[in-house]
Amino acid sequence: MAERASLKYNNLARQESSDFCASSDSNERAFVDEILQDEPQEDVSVSEECFDEDDEDLEGTGVSSSGRAKSDSDSVVQDPEEDEKIKFTPEMTRNVFRLRMLVIVVLFIAAGVVSFVVFSVSNGGEIEEFESNYEGTATKVLEVFQGIFTEKLDAVASLAIATTAHSVDHKDHWPFSTLSFFQERATAARKQSGTLFTAVVPLVTYEDRDAWENYTRVDPVGWIQEGLDAQDQWDPMRLGVSLPSYAGTVHPGYIVHDDWELGLIRDEGYGPYFPIWAASPVVKGLVNFNLGSLPTWLEEIATSMQKNAVVIGRMLTPPPGNALHAGFLTRFFATLLSIKYAKPTEYQGDPFSYVFFPIFNNFDHNHTSVAVLFTVINWATFFENLLPDNIMGVTLVLENGCDQPFTYTINGPEVVFQGPGDLHDMKYDEFMRTASFKELENRTKSASDVSNINFALDSNECPYSIRIYPSQAYVNMHTTATPETITTAVAGIFIFTALMFLIYDRLVERRQKIILSKATHSTAILSSIYPKNIRDRLLEDAERKDKEGNGSGKKNGNNSNSPGDFMAPNHRLKSFLSGSAAGSMDGTSGGQPLADLFPHTTVLFADIAGFTAWSSVRDPSQVFILLQTLYGAFDDLAKRRRVFKIETIGDCYVAVTGLPKPQDNHAIIMARFAHDCLVRMRQVTRQLISLGPGTDELGIRLGLHSGPVTAGVLRGDRARFQLFGDTVNTAARMESTGVRNRIQVSQQTAALLTAAGKGHWLKARDDCVHAKGKGVLSTFWVLVKRGGSVASSSSSVSDATPGSSVPSLSIADRKAMEEASRRSRLVDWVVEMLLHYMQQICALRHTKNVAPSTEDLVLTKTDCNLDELVDAISLPKIDASKMKVPKEEAISKEAVDQLRNLVTEIAKTYNDNPFHNWDHACHVTMACHKFLQRIISPDLDVAELELAEKNTEKFVSNLHDFTHGINSDPVARTAIIFSALIHDADHRGVSNAQLAREDEAMAEFYNKKSIAEQNSLDICWNMLMSPEYSDLRRCLFANESDMRRFRQVCVNVVLATDIFDKELNDLRKARWNRAFAIVTESKDGQDEEQAVVDASPPEEKPTGNDSGLRATIVIEHIIQASDVSHTMQHWHVYRKWNRLLFHEMHEAYRNGRMGADPAKFWYQGELGFFDNYIIPLARKLKDCNVFGVSSEECLNYALRNREEWQERGTEIVEDLVAELAEKEIKEAAKETIEE
Repeated sequence: MAERASLKYNNLARQESSDFCASSDSNERAFVDEILQDEPQEDVSVSEECFDEDDEDLEGTGVSSSGRAKSDSDSVVQDPEEDEKIKFTPEMTRNVFRLRMLVIVVLFIAAGVVSFVVFSVSNGGEIEEFESNYEGTATKVLEVFQGIFTEKLDAVASLAIATTAHSVDHKDHWPFSTLSFFQERATAARKQSGTLFTAVVPLVTYEDRDAWENYTRVDPVGWIQEGLDAQDQWDPMRLGVSLPSYAGTVHPGYIVHDDWELGLIRDEGYGPYFPIWAASPVVKGLVNFNLGSLPTWLEEIATSMQKNAVVIGRMLTPPPGNALHAGFLTRFFATLLSIKYAKPTEYQGDPFSYVFFPIFNNFDHNHTSVAVLFTVINWATFFENLLPDNIMGVTLVLENGCDQPFTYTINGPEVVFQGPGDLHDMKYDEFMRTASFKELENRTKSASDVSNINFALDSNECPYSIRIYPSQAYVNMHTTATPETITTAVAGIFIFTALMFLIYDRLVERRQKIILSKATHSTAILSSIYPKNIRDRLLEDAERKDKEGNGSGKKNGNNSNSPGDFMAPNHRLKSFLSGSAAGSMDGTSGGQPLADLFPHTTVLFADIAGFTAWSSVRDPSQVFILLQTLYGAFDDLAKRRRVFKIETIGDCYVAVTGLPKPQDNHAIIMARFAHDCLVRMRQVTRQLISLGPGTDELGIRLGLHSGPVTAGVLRGDRARFQLFGDTVNTAARMESTGVRNRIQVSQQTAALLTAAGKGHWLKARDDCVHAKGKGVLSTFWVLVKRGGSVASSSSSVSDATPGSSVPSLSIADRKAMEEASRRSRLVDWVVEMLLHYMQQICALRHTKNVAPSTEDLVLTKTDCNLDELVDAISLPKIDASKMKVPKEEAISKEAVDQLRNLVTEIAKTYNDNPFHNWDHACHVTMACHKFLQRIISPDLDVAELELAEKNTEKFVSNLHDFTHGINSDPVARTAIIFSALIHDADHRGVSNAQLAREDEAMAEFYNKKSIAEQNSLDICWNMLMSPEYSDLRRCLFANESDMRRFRQVCVNVVLATDIFDKELNDLRKARWNRAFAIVTESKDGQDEEQAVVDASPPEEKPTGNDSGLRATIVIEHIIQASDVSHTMQHWHVYRKWNRLLFHEMHEAYRNGRMGADPAKFWYQGELGFFDNYIIPLARKLKDCNVFGVSSEECLNYALRNREEWQERGTEIVEDLVAELAEKEIKEAAKETIEE
């Protein structure tokens, strides 16, 4: 409640002056007429904006006659904090912002430029290195390609010359010539040249065919067997003989060709024939194979023999496969690759080519070609083992102008065939390097220095060439992330620097804002505590002492500044308030006194009337809400009026005008300020309904006196600006001797007001004031009037709007309407309190995931309520592990409206008794709320607070046990508040004994026990169970169990207010002894407390557990203490309700409803009531150990009130009797006049 009230009214004191005018209607005029009953026609204007004064009357007030704030030239009042902030001009702020933005922009531009340069340099270096490496790699590949003809094939050419030399030496006739040791020579030539197959292919005519077949069948030099024997050394798997043999019955010596259906068969053609003869490696299936049977090959053989040139044939790319493939060339190429790699190897479909070298009959210049040396090459093998392992991804495109191109990738020593076509990455076209055999066609190759044979290259219109490109893999290998890394690092450094600058700038800015804020607030505090000239002198004094403390360095020529030179105003303030050397307020430090004499001032003292009694029945938070809201409003008024606030002492507000700057109209300003405070007090107390009943009854006494004052800073610990002198003392006397809600001024202030033309504001006080230390003084009441005339009081006190015309009302009517308004505010307060508890019910229900009831729960009771009374109310248990902090939830509008209607109807059930009335029910309800707040918010020691932080589950469990379950059950707490509200409904103003005599039927129905209490319970319970409150019940009760527990608490609580039934009291005492009584035993010289053992029979023990029993006792003691809470509160509160109870009982006595005159026993009866009930009850509250400091407070007030009553009770009773006698005389006179 207090927290919500604080939020709700936190800004109440900040309302603009227009709020004054809005509320300066008939309500305020009625209030003034009420407090000035001797002049009911007069009115107090609400605020200066409503005044119709001349402009000269408003000089120095800070507000123009039109209600607008004056400009600087009009001496408008500036907030000291705003004054300090103005020093920091927007231009300075903009310059700082521009500089900050410039630095940030420069940093980011520098980051971009440096990053770009770094990236360009580092990336350029990588590109240069890449190009250099690539150029070397490409050159090496191109050299190898061109070296195929210029270097590799030299060995093959030498073999051709050796064959010619052998035939010449042995005078062999071609084609019948076979080179001796052919296998050894051919193998060496193949390895040196990199070719896969080499064979001598002689020209055999049709005429020589039979002779040739006989020659080959005999193999006179045995080259075949010799070759196989030699081949076993490097072809142990005999892969060379794995080709199919001659087909059918063909004799091995025949010239054969390949038939796609029949395989190798005898060639029956008429020649010429070009059979394969001496070959390396030996492939038996190819011996005597007629190359002339292949038209393309025949043509290229003819070209080589006719031109005596080396001819490189077309690229052959048969289908991929192994040595068992059906295709001849596939089978042939796979066999050659298997022999080369000495393991079965599949042919991948990459291009092979064949080369023909002419073999001549002699070495003469007129030599003719009689055979060719046939060689098979695989292009990929020339580039194997060419590059190191770390060079990957060189793309090679091979082409000859007649066939489609083929693409390879060279990865270190390996060559990977990519497929037919030009498959290079076109984004690297700029890096293409190329070489061609076309350039070598005009060059001749000499096979021997002693021969006359030179070999020329004939490309046969299909010159071979290669193109080299880098691939992405090659680029990635030579292009690292170093440039990006370096650039990112450099950019990151700049960005980090920029961020550090931003963070540093932000921290500095935040620090400067904090320093500025603290300096501004400190200066504002200084300005609020001290006048400007005093404040400036304090700061100058602190600065001077800082300089003196560092003077030695400056005398020695050191121009360095001391730390104090850089100290912000708030630091200097802290320095002298803390008593340091820089700002010591100790008079012995040599500092000059900070004081001045102000000869023309007016001092105001304002004190809240009834505050001490009001605060005794409320929580500390509620007390501070009132003071904070009210004095905040006064501070705003003081700023507007240019009134200097001195301090607040308790509930006393002290202010002065005429300083620090002289004000000619200081008395007028203070009178208007006092009037504004009077009106604002009324507004604030009416609006703070959440603080409970009696808040709107608070008043204020104001006293003014004019004269000279001595003002200055009293040095020492916690120095403050103080006023001294007789003027201050007299102003305090004006307040203390004043009257509630009136402004009393001294004769000196009245003279100043009269001299200023405001004599019509004054009314001389009828009696003289006896002021302590001043003697007898003549004083005046001040009533600020508008326009020099008496204000009209023709406005209504109801909800009149400004400018509306409302008929005037009499004082009696106004009081009646004010009473109705006050009762309505009490209803609003009760509704707000009950909503607070209902929200806790809904929140806990939501936390436990309990759905609200969809049924209309009704519990109608017709039996005697006493039958429902139990010793122990069973409160629900909790699972601490599943408990969550409930958050208040909104209540439906229907439930809120029904609650308001219910409270209004309950208020109507209360009779117009002096004591047992609606006001007393609200007072009891407020006391219950205070006790419950103490239960659910117990005072925790350090250990308990640490437990709450470390182990929430254990803390919740301990809190539940500590409060006997009341803390965990909002339904029970709501029932307690509801019971306090209804416990005296329809009270007849007499005791139960008298009620039994007056209403026998009721007495019989309730068994002549607790008649009034049971009647109150039944009336209000039946009202709650009415159909029109179904939404309210669904909000209160989730199920029938909740409703029955709510009912049980109401029964026990309401019946507990009957404290005069002896039987019920005995039962309560017995329960107390079983639950809470303790004894003290001595052990080993030390006292030890132990619980009393319950020795009662089993059938007399409580039916509930100990926790339920103790919870029930605590709940009953809450209502009992609340019902008589006025006896445990401030003396004024006790006197108020004691007087009303006396009036009620005396009225009953006068009407014959009470046997004894209360005046006869009132004094002794109160003493006995204190001794036998109140003080023991207060001690029991303490023994319950759940109410914290409230139990101590109750006991202390009870003891003090008992002592005060014992001392003054007799006199008070006499005053009460005299008061009633005077009242009876007035009533008798009134009746006589009416008759």
